Amino acid sequence: MKTKSKKTELILFGDLHNHCNISYAHGSLERAIAFSKLSLDFVSITGHAGWPDMNTKDSSIKHIIDFHKVGFKKLKKNWKRILETIKKENGIIMYPGYEVHSNKYGDQTIVFKDIKKHELLVDQIDILKKKFKKNKIKNYIFMPHHLSYKQGQRGVNWDIFEEGVSPVVELYSMHGCSENDQAEYPFLHSMGPRNYKNTIKYALEKKIKLGFIANTDHHSASPGSYGHGRFGVLVKSKNRNSIFKSINERRTFALTGDKIIPHIYLNKKNIGSDVKTQKNNLLDINVEGRFPIEYIDIIKNTNLFKRFNCKDQKNIKNKKNISIINIDFGWGERNKEFLWKGEIQFKNIDIITIENKFRGPEIVSPLDKKSKYSFFIPEVKKFENKIKFKFLTSGNSNNYTNETCGFTILAKLKKNSQITTITNNKKFDILTKDLSKGSVSFNLGEIDTPAILFNKIPNFKEWNFQKKIKLPLKKDDNVYIKIKQKNNQICWTSPFFIR
Repeated sequence: MKTKSKKTELILFGDLHNHCNISYAHGSLERAIAFSKLSLDFVSITGHAGWPDMNTKDSSIKHIIDFHKVGFKKLKKNWKRILETIKKENGIIMYPGYEVHSNKYGDQTIVFKDIKKHELLVDQIDILKKKFKKNKIKNYIFMPHHLSYKQGQRGVNWDIFEEGVSPVVELYSMHGCSENDQAEYPFLHSMGPRNYKNTIKYALEKKIKLGFIANTDHHSASPGSYGHGRFGVLVKSKNRNSIFKSINERRTFALTGDKIIPHIYLNKKNIGSDVKTQKNNLLDINVEGRFPIEYIDIIKNTNLFKRFNCKDQKNIKNKKNISIINIDFGWGERNKEFLWKGEIQFKNIDIITIENKFRGPEIVSPLDKKSKYSFFIPEVKKFENKIKFKFLTSGNSNNYTNETCGFTILAKLKKNSQITTITNNKKFDILTKDLSKGSVSFNLGEIDTPAILFNKIPNFKEWNFQKKIKLPLKKDDNVYIKIKQKNNQICWTSPFFIR
């Protein structure tokens, strides 16, 4: 999962805001930890701790009030055990954290660098920040999330935003995208739509300095659930101190799902940096996608400055002869769950890396119920020339919700290379030369049965982009890069701030 960047920093992936049944949500803490290891390098599994200004007198929302109270009480009771559990975990870097709701100031997740006997402090956000300072609590982050709900409806309150304790904000999660009020992925949750004055666009226009991350905010013990949000961070080494330091320095990029890699520098400075303007300001863009790239935007002072596609570059060379293969599993009868069991064999193919794309169950409310299979933990064993797997998919619940799972494979293809998939008493063979022409799909049976999609293998120039461009800049400008793939997976880099 860790990737070397152009200038030798490591790139790690994490999710610092997601939920399970340690408060009000679905699935166990143990399931959440196991799921996180499938695609992440670090994680914080979040408990719901309190809601100081919850309207407990409104009888029309009694069902909502009740499950919140139960969840808050449950977290308080189990908090010590939770800290002990994550302290013992060695398979992934874990950060303790919890969430406080607020109508007035917006919901915030509090993440701690160290695993200590942290007290659950619950109060209005402005008072809570003062308590942290008074108690001399150190090494924490207040992280505003689902920003774009209207203030008063648990959306962010930029008036109390403090760069010192909130270096990054959650641009994207399963709630939707808060980049601006016209962006992809609108807010469709029952809490309401987006509001312009609660967006990142509004904050940057007001010269608020912040970095971008994405988290799932998943409520079914599925940290890193594909398509629901995660983020990358540039670090010097793989340890909790280095990760936390880089987050505080805004060396981050938000992702919807695919692990798009942005090697981007402005005047030789990393993403998230304060950059001194020069006579010739050079933006160096080098992007490695996971699917064909639709466009790359340079966003300057929250407006589109320049848009590129992969034709707007020189003939870049595939020096290492790397190809990218995407295989997706799912479909079938709507809402019907299906257990995939089998293996993928690779002939005349040298595997470089395999990235899992597993989704958690599409449930949010504690009042929702799913079958016993919903919290099955995917099993993947990777060998030199094959993958053995066992995982669950659900037939897409509607024509707009993608509930497929799968794999992204970076590999070197040799002559007569072939992929063989054996699953559920079926065998499918496909030559990679056929996939260079277009995608190939197979159903397990007649209409309405689960299916497998072998996506077209794109040429190197379609999923990689390299370009250097001179930018006119002045003091107090901000610039970030947005990368969108043709499968609607997006990456946003933390802004450069010009001084």
